[in-house]
This record gives sequence, C-alpha cells and structure tokens, in this order.
Amino acid sequence: MNPVKKQVHCMEGTRITVLNELCEWVLKPDSRMAWIHGLAGSGKSAIAVTLAEKLRELRDQVTVVLTFHCVKGQETSNTSILVPTIGYHLASKYPEYAQTLLDILKEDVSLHVDTVSLKEQLSIVCKLLYKIRVLKPSIIIIDGLDEWGKPMERSILLDQLQGHLSQIQWIRVIVTSRPNSEIQKAMMDKNYVQSFDLNVEYTAHQDIEMFFKERLTDFYNDLSKSDIPNLVSKADGLFIWANTAMEFIESGFDIATNIQIVLELKEHDSEMEHPHTALTNTN
Repeated sequence: MNPVKKQVHCMEGTRITVLNELCEWVLKPDSRMAWIHGLAGSGKSAIAVTLAEKLRELRDQVTVVLTFHCVKGQETSNTSILVPTIGYHLASKYPEYAQTLLDILKEDVSLHVDTVSLKEQLSIVCKLLYKIRVLKPSIIIIDGLDEWGKPMERSILLDQLQGHLSQIQWIRVIVTSRPNSEIQKAMMDKNYVQSFDLNVEYTAHQDIEMFFKERLTDFYNDLSKSDIPNLVSKADGLFIWANTAMEFIESGFDIATNIQIVLELKEHDSEMEHPHTALTNTN
C-alpha cells in the first residue's frame, strides 16, 4: 500500500510560476483535476515531488493524501495497486470513510480479489466520498500515469475519476504524464480538467539557464560568453538532458573541452524515450 518514493525535486528557485499557479489552483473551490504534461525529461516528476512538499507546508489549508509515482516495471505500474492505495490513504485520513469502506468490504468478501474491474474499484472507493463533508481540499497526486497500465485502462481511469470528482467538491487530483494520445483525449477540453503544459506555457529555458550558471559557478574563467546560452539552447527545455550534460561536463578535468564535446553532439530527438542517450554514450 506504500507507493514508490522519488528523490527528484526542483532546484531551489526554479519552476516558481507553475508551482505557484498549482498551489493557487488547489485552493479554488471549483478545481477538480489538473494535468501537468510534457515530454520525457521535462521535469514532471520533480514538479510533482516539489509540489507535494509545498502543499504540506500549507497544511492549515489543504491535506496531502497521497503522492503515487507510477514507475514502469515496478509494482506501482500494476493496475490492481493504484485505486486500492488511494482508498487506503483516504481511509487513513478520514475515520468516517474508513469505517464505511471496511463495512462494505466485510459484507462482500469477493471485493478483495484482483478480478474486480477498474471501473468497479473506482466506484467502491469514490462513491462513499459523495456524502462526506471535508472543509479543506484533499490532494491526490498521480505522477507518471503514462507508465501505468495499458492505454485503455488509462482512459477508463481518467474518465471515471472525472465523473466521480464532479460529485466530490473537496478532492483535487493532480496527474502528470507525457501527452500520450489516449491521455490527451481523456484530458483535453474537459470541464473538470485544468491543463499545465510544460512544453508551451511553462517552458524551462530560464530555469535551465539558472541550473547551468549555478553548477558552473566555479568554472566561469574557463567558459566563453556563449557556452551557457548554447547549453541552454541545446537542452531545449529538457531538465534530464541538462542534468546529464552537467554530469558529463564535470566528469573530467578539462571543463571547456567537455562543454565543446556536448555542444558538438548531434541534435537530440525530443520524442526519444531517453533524449540524453548520446551524452551517456559519450562517457
């Protein structure tokens, strides 16, 4: 029942705009579901982790119920885990809900088996919340949904969640994912979904520039004026590329030479599974 924890987080002073707007969104009474989306390496998980930290600091105003990181190949990518985990963590926060859920599970032991459909799982967990009144918004963060289940299961999850959230005023669900077609279809132009596009509205170029400047502070005498702007341009908004580039740059004694090696690499393909492959192969 305990989801995988990720250690990644936003560097201090970065992603300020999107984090602040998400915190403001959470507090709005008509908010239900937020979708943070961007290409692989654009910092979605870091935003999810940092957002959860910021929201916990607002404990007088909100309750963070769960941050669930979907990781391909690990238990959290299993479709039988997510919904029961949400139910478990809601029950741990709200005794009234816990008792009602326990009574239902005792009454029908067949609900304990893995053969219960995803739609029915969501119905059991969510419908009990319709009549519960909670004063503070309760936050559920699902990170990396594109690594969870199959496309049809992701579509069902999002469609059903949106339907249930229309009846529950105090829960906010925040989803991060790549913009896969089935997720886009389930999320775009929906009444209860607020989109946060990391590739268009909240690009990371300024934050990546700050990242390179901080990491290269001790080597300014070895840099040309164009090195950092060129590295920022090369990263093309992908934090994972910037971080991997810095690991390579710092791996040798000749910083200037390593920067030039990075800058002379062929352009990375932003649609690749791992856009920093060329860098890791250079080591």
